[in-house]
Amino acid sequence: MKRKKRLGEKVIKQVSKDFGLTVTDAVIVKNLDKKLGVPYDWFDEASYICGKEVTLGRYKDDSVRLASFFHEVGHIIGPQVNTEGIVRHTKKGVVGLGKYKFLIEKDAWDKGIALAKKYDVVFSQAAMDFMEQCLDKALQYQG
Repeated sequence: MKRKKRLGEKVIKQVSKDFGLTVTDAVIVKNLDKKLGVPYDWFDEASYICGKEVTLGRYKDDSVRLASFFHEVGHIIGPQVNTEGIVRHTKKGVVGLGKYKFLIEKDAWDKGIALAKKYDVVFSQAAMDFMEQCLDKALQYQG
């Protein structure tokens, strides 16, 4: 059975090619959580980067998934706060960002949105709401 194309697949492939990225989709790769040694729900409504690899999570809304992709690319493409030596990656996520969390996340959203515009991507209201929720969480995390 052929898999239905998801919203944004074409642009995700093009951006990945243009920036030399590898994209892994948690929906397609069976048992990805076990392969990476992380909890299953780590990929619910969340995506991650490691170097130039983007791991897309499981999203109910494809427009939110696309926005999340551009956010992760935003982390990759631009200079940001140097977190070397102050962060640790754990099974619960990245810890140790403290006061820099909001700045890092806002920077990635700004860069991701600007890049999306270059690819003629217009985000849905659901995607914009998701962005706002993410930034609210970053502010709470920052304390």
